[in-house]
Amino acid sequence: MRRLARLLLLCLVFARAGLTCDPYAEHVARGQALQREARWIEAAETFLQVDPSWTVEGGEVIPVGTYAWSRATAGFCFLRAYQAQQDPDLVSAARACLREATRVAREREEATTLSLVALYTGQLEEALGHEDLALVAFEGVTPAHQELWSRACYHRVRLHQRRGDLAAAEACASTLGDVRDRFTAYTAYTLAGWWDDLARRAPERVQRGLFAGRAAAYARRFLDCVQQGDYARSTLTPAHLRFLARLCRAVGREADAREVEALGS
Repeated sequence: MRRLARLLLLCLVFARAGLTCDPYAEHVARGQALQREARWIEAAETFLQVDPSWTVEGGEVIPVGTYAWSRATAGFCFLRAYQAQQDPDLVSAARACLREATRVAREREEATTLSLVALYTGQLEEALGHEDLALVAFEGVTPAHQELWSRACYHRVRLHQRRGDLAAAEACASTLGDVRDRFTAYTAYTLAGWWDDLARRAPERVQRGLFAGRAAAYARRFLDCVQQGDYARSTLTPAHLRFLARLCRAVGREADAREVEALGS
């Protein structure tokens, strides 16, 4: 408690002086800017410049709060670089960063960072085609971290889709309650397409109707996400809108179909 109080006092003093209590804040900001420009290796190298601790006046060593997060994010950047260049050395670099982030986050009991590491590890294993390992890693993301959870669920749904395990995919999707999250929208769109494919291939009329109804329900959920959340409407193409409107009209949901079409106006 004394250490925490000391750190909070230092942050207050620095803030009043117009400074930051994290001496690596500029490195983090620079790394994030490089991420936005998709300069993945440069971004990773910038995040790696963040040290685990720093020494204040009087010789006291203070942990750097962004260290584990920076290591995890460097691992993600190396992953994205690997996806672009297919250099196996980048996979090794990503794994090393994620291991270090896990070690420090556990020591410091940084639950959010541990969820972030689980998400990035899952994405790494998915990119390498290790589906079982990816699913295990994604399960390490906890529902308490809603944004990370929704991202992990979206990846899990896609993996279950590749395996044809619709029950597992829907069980995962059922845990997503926040329609404002764009990954909830991605998940709904994915499942709408899956049910539509099943409906078109179903041999019996009743079965086709049931499957089409499920597809339309997910189309409606996607629409709710777009209307209420942070989904980038500019990414919706006319083909997307025609597809969703068709799903709604197939089961007589004309009002929903018109709402979908209105997104393009």
